[in-house]
Amino acid sequence: MIDPLYAYTISFLILIIIVFLKKNVLYAVSIGTAIFGILSLKIEDILKYTLLGIFNYTTYRLFASIILALYLASVLGDVGVLEKLTRGVSALGYKTASVSVPALIGLIPMPGGALVSAIMVKNLYFNTLKIKKEIGAFLNYWFRHIWVPSWPLYQSVILAAAILHISIIQLLSITYPASLAGIVTGGIMAYFLLKGKEGREEGESKELIIHLWPFILIFILGLVLRLDIIITLGTTLLAVILCYKPNIDLHKKAIKFALTPKIMGILLFAMIYREYVIVSGASEKIFEILAEYNVNPYIVVYMVPFLIGAATSSEIMFTVLAFPPLMNIFFPVKGVIDQFSLLIGYTGGWLGVMFSPVHLCLVLTVEHFKADLRLTYKYIIPVIIATTAVVGLFYILI
Repeated sequence: MIDPLYAYTISFLILIIIVFLKKNVLYAVSIGTAIFGILSLKIEDILKYTLLGIFNYTTYRLFASIILALYLASVLGDVGVLEKLTRGVSALGYKTASVSVPALIGLIPMPGGALVSAIMVKNLYFNTLKIKKEIGAFLNYWFRHIWVPSWPLYQSVILAAAILHISIIQLLSITYPASLAGIVTGGIMAYFLLKGKEGREEGESKELIIHLWPFILIFILGLVLRLDIIITLGTTLLAVILCYKPNIDLHKKAIKFALTPKIMGILLFAMIYREYVIVSGASEKIFEILAEYNVNPYIVVYMVPFLIGAATSSEIMFTVLAFPPLMNIFFPVKGVIDQFSLLIGYTGGWLGVMFSPVHLCLVLTVEHFKADLRLTYKYIIPVIIATTAVVGLFYILI
């Protein structure tokens, strides 16, 4: 056993190296998980926490949510809804559709939701716009997540407000500039990547209105009525089946797609990896070291959520693990919140999750498009840096 922070660093670097060697992502995640466990945990603890990572309520919910989401996406794709919806948005312009479709799906938080938008835009990206696979992966991945700091349906928003004992509206009134920064920087990158790609779909945008109802239903059930995501997805799936009546062959295809072994394997190892990170105390070590060297509080409040987000690839986890030890920075005076520290803390966690090579949405998007992950990072990393800079500039100016 070695220091959990060293173990995390080693496993993370090995995971990155394997990915950069163009190996299978499942292979990289499984090897990285195994190395972290071996280096940071006792033998008996490895077995214990591997089983806890597999057999726990959170994992069951994750698998149920992913399977329902993929099943729904497959059915919507096979009955032509996704194509018609994309065509409706494309009537406004192909470049508009390339970023607005993932952003639209981003309003409906669901595990692996980027795969839903990836299915919708695949034909648009590679047959109509004829862009590189890695550019398509970036556009879909980035714009799918631009609402994380500003949309009340995201669980990280709800958790952060509860931890800080403030209202969700108050939280969003502080963190929304991160979304604006992400839209601006991602939009600028998209502008240059799609330069010269003109055109629009023939027809009227009414296709968008007609075929948007499944997503409106998810919005109503999830946000307005605040039903559980599994109930929300299950109800929507049932409504879609009753409305479009897919035949038995489409159901078989949907089941096969929803239970793709590679995706199931990635999910499983991601949950085990997260369990190892939590139990090893790696996240606490990150904070201790930064604090020990008397780093500027704002750097600490950005880096702690960023590193935890990168380690766990979970918006929920950066909130749960990073925000409690940062309370003294968020509230330098009792009852008075430092708005900028909260803004950059949430920004750091969000962008750390976006940077994580084991982020489920990134893995699923790259896998679906058959893109090269290391080349996709050519677009992700500059936008992460630029978004951080714009948030900092926002504070200086406003």
